[in-house]
Amino acid sequence: MITIQEKINRTLRKLHRMEKDMPLLGLRIAPLGKEHRESSRKFAEQVMVHTRAELDRLMSQHISEREIGMPEAAD
Repeated sequence: MITIQEKINRTLRKLHRMEKDMPLLGLRIAPLGKEHRESSRKFAEQVMVHTRAELDRLMSQHISEREIGMPEAAD
């Protein structure tokens, strides 16, 4: 079973990779038509918004579990 902290770490890595990749996305979609470029950018932005929301949800869950003293996996 994956702990909340592991899920948070994975989500953070995913978000950092996407943020780092945004400038390169422009290069990859440059040959596409205007509609496709806009659609691709919007999709990438939506995925990032969803990922940030997931990170916020996981962080809130982690905090609430710590407040009620939920046990965590041992190292």
